[in-house]
Amino acid sequence: MTTKYNDGTYYYISNNKEEQKRWKHFVLGYEDCPVGTDNSIYGIAKIDSKWVIVFNSDLGQKDENGYQAIYYEISPECGKIFEKSNIWKY
Repeated sequence: MTTKYNDGTYYYISNNKEEQKRWKHFVLGYEDCPVGTDNSIYGIAKIDSKWVIVFNSDLGQKDENGYQAIYYEISPECGKIFEKSNIWKY
């Protein structure tokens, strides 16, 4: 969350069920709080072999087919953590 992202890539998140499965939504908690309170992340996904993040502030208008969005590449180190998790197994 403290990373400053400069160059985003425009992307379209469709309403397609398979596309939606790829995105995992997160709510963050801080200082040992058992309940997440920061919902600034729309989702994290793997697109074209790179891990990316979309923030709610970079989520555009929704139409009948989905959302316009801007994604940012996540560092390879964080990507390795995601690879080891079972969150993206479906």
